Amino acid sequence: MARTIEKLSALRVTKETTPGVYGDGGGLYLRVSASGTKSWIFRYMLDRRSREMGLGATHAVNLAEARQKAADARNLCARGIDPLTLKNAAVAERRLKEALEITFKNCAEKYIAAHEKSWRNEKHRAQWKATLETYAYR
Repeated sequence: MARTIEKLSALRVTKETTPGVYGDGGGLYLRVSASGTKSWIFRYMLDRRSREMGLGATHAVNLAEARQKAADARNLCARGIDPLTLKNAAVAERRLKEALEITFKNCAEKYIAAHEKSWRNEKHRAQWKATLETYAYR
């Protein structure tokens, strides 16, 4: 007997409010929390290990997009690649790239802008800026 996929409809996704996990087939599930928030998850087994990967909230990812993401993840699993590890590596790479783009001067200017209103007088503000200009930015 073949497994059925695409069991959920877009209407059911929008109307479902009862907390629980609802299967669409092929490892794609709709999770409705007790507070009523809805999100997509993809469950899979790789190397005899059960994994669960979030695909996004239903207000950001519709049913068709969730099915496509699940299909992409299934293809990776079929090739022996863990989609969750791949996703986490991409996030880490993006964060590293963002961190390397920030200079000390940019970081210091953001810090001063965020905290200068709490400093009591103008002289103190000027001292922070002058000290960094003199000793750190060069």
